[in-house]
Amino acid sequence: MKLKKLFLIALLVLASWLPRQGFGQTTATDGDWLASVVILSNTPEAQLMVRVGDIDNLGFGWPTSFDPFSGNDTPGHGFPWAPKPADYSGTDRIMVVSSFNGNPPAGSDGYSGTTRPDNNPRPIVLQYPATGIQIVNAALQIFVDDFQAPVWGAKYQVTLNGKRYPELEVVINSLVQTGPIGKLITVPVSPSLLPEVASGQIALLFDDPTTGAGDGYAIDFVKLLINLKGNLQSGTISGHVSEEGTGRSLAGATVSAFDQTVQTDANGDYRLANVPAGLAFVTASSPGYQTGSTTTDVRAGQTSAGVNFQLQRLPLTVAIYTAVELEFFAHVGTRYVLQYSADLQNWNDEEQIQGAGTLVNRLRATRPAAQRYWRVAQKP
Repeated sequence: MKLKKLFLIALLVLASWLPRQGFGQTTATDGDWLASVVILSNTPEAQLMVRVGDIDNLGFGWPTSFDPFSGNDTPGHGFPWAPKPADYSGTDRIMVVSSFNGNPPAGSDGYSGTTRPDNNPRPIVLQYPATGIQIVNAALQIFVDDFQAPVWGAKYQVTLNGKRYPELEVVINSLVQTGPIGKLITVPVSPSLLPEVASGQIALLFDDPTTGAGDGYAIDFVKLLINLKGNLQSGTISGHVSEEGTGRSLAGATVSAFDQTVQTDANGDYRLANVPAGLAFVTASSPGYQTGSTTTDVRAGQTSAGVNFQLQRLPLTVAIYTAVELEFFAHVGTRYVLQYSADLQNWNDEEQIQGAGTLVNRLRATRPAAQRYWRVAQKP
């Protein structure tokens, strides 16, 4: 334990010696990095960009040539620090989950050693002119620091205007930012939350009100993008989708991350391009299987390979009918395995059938009597 502490201290000292680049720059996508509030229309990335919090790595500055929008992690930095009076509310400050009471169930991080009420979670509020904008989609880019839910047993809840934001919760609860280190995350706004975005004001809150975990965190900036144009820094995710247990490759499975979607090829492989840099939430699905999900780091211009999924097969939907009842079977365009039995004990495969009309015609042609029983197993 002592060696681990000494190593972390040495790491932080080394990080403090790294050259830092100046904070002040102005870009077409983000405006003045020193400004705590920036609103821009028709940027290269979106119809409207709203940012709160200056882009300065919590006041520590960025290593030379480091791009905070590249998806790379920052080096570790020292703590605690005092927020500056000009820092936007909820940014550039240590916050500790509200349920922490000094007796965490699984230990605590260094941020938890700060004091109340200064480290209470604060909502980060964005206000902007939304009148006249027909909102089709939106996304948040957030530079997050020292979230460690898997380490300390936290279960973060993220709300937007008081409403749960499940896509962001999944990402936040998967982060392990021991160091402490920072990184960018880019998450789409749920369709159900778009009306909140359209209101012209959103309040974003990160908290764990239940577990008592000793986990603190910090936010450097929050950036809202409305009606994206697809010009974010991005990378590629690749991998394989197979069936759990058998290892059989699943062709035609759907893999999605952010607003990008592809289908696996005949070998079950996929390559998903143009995924925004940062920590990405990736899902894989196929008819008849439970949806799989994971998170992976995406770095601008690079490929995150080996993001594989093993999907668990769902149980078949089975129903038993008499032959007469099956003549009124109404499902259309679904595949079935048709089996017959005289005693409901011993079943024999008839054939795989497509569509309700074909199913009924086949029954009329093959059944010897209305007393024969038939079992229909719906196939994916």
